[in-house]
Amino acid sequence: MTEPQLRVGAAETDLTPPLGAELAGLFETRPATGVESPLLAKAIAVQADGPPVVLITCDLLYLPATLTDLAKSIIAGRAGVPAERIVISCTHTHTGPATIRTGAGAAVDPHYLEDLPGRIAESAILACARLRPATIAVGTATVDGICFNRRYLTDDGFVITHFGNRSGEPRPAGPTDPTVTALLAEDGDGRPIALWANLSLHYVGIDDQTMISSDYYGRFAEAVRAQLGSDVIAVLCNGASGDINNVDPRRRVPITGTRRAILVARAVAGAALAATALAERSSAITVDARRLPFRAHRYPVTDDDRELAAKIIGDPSTEAWFSYAQGNPVPAPVAERFARNLLELDAMPPERPTAIGLITIGDLGLVALPGEVFVEHGLRLKEHSPHRLTAIIGLADDHLGYLPTRRAFEQGGYETWRSPTSWTRPGTGEDLVETVLKEWEGP
Repeated sequence: MTEPQLRVGAAETDLTPPLGAELAGLFETRPATGVESPLLAKAIAVQADGPPVVLITCDLLYLPATLTDLAKSIIAGRAGVPAERIVISCTHTHTGPATIRTGAGAAVDPHYLEDLPGRIAESAILACARLRPATIAVGTATVDGICFNRRYLTDDGFVITHFGNRSGEPRPAGPTDPTVTALLAEDGDGRPIALWANLSLHYVGIDDQTMISSDYYGRFAEAVRAQLGSDVIAVLCNGASGDINNVDPRRRVPITGTRRAILVARAVAGAALAATALAERSSAITVDARRLPFRAHRYPVTDDDRELAAKIIGDPSTEAWFSYAQGNPVPAPVAERFARNLLELDAMPPERPTAIGLITIGDLGLVALPGEVFVEHGLRLKEHSPHRLTAIIGLADDHLGYLPTRRAFEQGGYETWRSPTSWTRPGTGEDLVETVLKEWEGP
């Protein structure tokens, strides 16, 4: 019996919103004033025996399941790829349009949202149309000096997010994972088709935060294409980065801005290229995917929370000691915003279904999780994975918001504040991990 012939296709489509669209990710209102770099949906289709698996990465902050499900339905109808074999994740750029309607966040453009699933789907449909014989190589490399745990311990045992200008020696509250995992696909003549990479790192930022930008993810693609050719689809997707950023608390390097984004992108691109340059090429591999159902439970808003939220809306100077606040109240400049967030959260259903994606591409196992996963969760999955190499795809297929550890909820910090876009109860991250581990263990 002959081995199935591996085939790979890749494509990208434009997701850039019109000027004036409100940009999501920061607290202030930011209508887009220009385009620093386009926002793209990038798809890589990998097929061995059976329908292809399609990995799509979008230059967006996040996407709810209502939109990703629509995109998958279009792909299934036009390309014949079952929904469970498609992963749609977001880079988490903070200079892209709003995609979730909330009362206290950036306004969404309904016309943009109406077109968005089709635009995303088109990248996958084109990638499937371009499937051709290929080999793949997978590998990992470590990138130094750009991954920092952004949560820092205080003297009273609690946590602050971002060290800022504080004096003293910074004490990170958790680990990092500076591992770049990469997959390189080449055609039968050895010409690169696509490079897919993954790193657990938050966005970097650019100089002008009112400009539409793909952030360092787009600069990564530029750096890869400079080495492999302008036709290569270069994808960098986000990993378990909920508590990770690029900011050196000792300020030994530039903190943010376009120059920093370029430097970080070049470092990550170099690691991805190094990881795959001499890795074994293979076309005789297994490609598979499955979905694990998961029920996510909402954070339980208390009567005291409701009373305090109403009081803050009437008097924003009231200290915002919501039930989730540990160590310090929500700061006064955003207290009213989070009061309204809490009341909106309270009106949400107590639970709803979501899912976890498990992808196998040869020696590489991918775990697609629906939120901003803390790095500790990703490291635990990697430690217990049955695959030779494992990568976590965060912000995938749905958005539950930040998924801290139980310990982090006890310590406090920005990531533990609850809202309509970060809404799950403590322990949800651990429950997601356990669901995957049980699946790996088998019956």
